[in-house]
Amino acid sequence: MVYRRSLGVFNERPLWVDAVCIDQSNIPERNAQILLMQRIYASATTVMVDLGEAGHTWALGFDVMIKCSRAHHLSDGYRPQEQSSYDAIFSSLPPPDHLAWTYYMNIYSSPWFRRTWICKLHSPRLPRFRYGRFIFPWRTFAEAFTFFTKSRWDRYLAQRAASVLVHLSRLSVTSILEIRDLSKQTEETTSLVSVLRISRNQEVTDPRDKVIGILGIIPNGATEKAISYIADYALPLSSTYHRLAVHLVRIGAAIHMLPYAGVHRRDDA
Repeated sequence: MVYRRSLGVFNERPLWVDAVCIDQSNIPERNAQILLMQRIYASATTVMVDLGEAGHTWALGFDVMIKCSRAHHLSDGYRPQEQSSYDAIFSSLPPPDHLAWTYYMNIYSSPWFRRTWICKLHSPRLPRFRYGRFIFPWRTFAEAFTFFTKSRWDRYLAQRAASVLVHLSRLSVTSILEIRDLSKQTEETTSLVSVLRISRNQEVTDPRDKVIGILGIIPNGATEKAISYIADYALPLSSTYHRLAVHLVRIGAAIHMLPYAGVHRRDDA
């Protein structure tokens, strides 16, 4: 249904859908497919992320997102500016009490942002998002979010969010942006540990995916070659983490993990 609704923009074939094309009850198939995920997304003509349904009122939220994306460019990109600079740009946006801001923040209620599986964002071609009848590129969303947060208006409007899930998703988007930056680094030992740390609060259905879900993010190195060793859904959770630990020792990253050793026990103390 999503595909048919998007025919005017998204008409490439064949179509790959993770949830449909992989039999989650078939362990050997899951193990085999995990080795192909990066290749699938790397060779995709188009990557589409479905954020769920949105009512017609999100047209106001969509308008805010587009204006924030443009404001991002006017405010000199990703470099933080003085608050007065942001205030001047915001004068062209809806006033703080306008419902458009509430509608805009509704997009963060999508559970997709809180998932660990975000490999779609690390394909050569950045994805397009579908939210209801609205289709837009990742870049527009990311630029709007960057301006919205670095201008600190997200804090000012935080109480307007529909639920706590909106707040959690906004934090997750920040993590996703950090992980995208880390994936471009060439120092594998620190990058892998940092990605594990940043993604620790992302949600998974299978707890082993806390590890497996992020392995493909670090490209062209020993970690990429070790995916078949670590990613085995037939193994218990403890074995997945044991194999991860062995791999971290092999690539010289063990020293970077020491600060996190026994953190859960410290919290209980």
